[in-house]
Amino acid sequence: IILSGDIFDSNRPSLNIKSFFYNQIEAHPSITFYYLKGNHDIEASLNVELNNLKTFKEIWTTYEIDNVTITGIEINGDIDYIYKSLTLNANKFNIVMMHGQIINSASSNKKLISLPKLKDKNIDYLALGHIHKYSEMALDEKGIAIYPGCLEGRGFDELGPKGFVVIDTETKKYNFHQLTNR
Repeated sequence: IILSGDIFDSNRPSLNIKSFFYNQIEAHPSITFYYLKGNHDIEASLNVELNNLKTFKEIWTTYEIDNVTITGIEINGDIDYIYKSLTLNANKFNIVMMHGQIINSASSNKKLISLPKLKDKNIDYLALGHIHKYSEMALDEKGIAIYPGCLEGRGFDELGPKGFVVIDTETKKYNFHQLTNR
């Protein structure tokens, strides 16, 4: 399960909320969780080590599972340096995780994720977090960038379909699955 940030509603979740999240991961040892912190998750750590919880740092961190790589970076401030340091094997199915607002230009805004600067990096699926509404954008001929949104709307300003994305790494296809009827 890929979690691209904003697991919590605030950047200072209560101990009960944090414990619930980590207890759910611990209760499902057969599932591997890839958790990249978002802006709401700054104070979310309980400093627990779970075998099935993979986390990321402020440098590119990569996990390999057979022919799939899951690479992510936790963004904190100026991100202009990250584009040159991302290298991925074209023979693998590459999932990249990032959290933040995107921009569809090669702008010099150093706090936004530039989709053009991620082109031709061998990304098959760019798993984005931060925006609570489903949206997808072509990254290049090979890859797609997707904000899956949140599982449940948190208010009347978050209407529309809510759910998650399932990625089939064999067929290189993805499907949005609506989770809620609210």
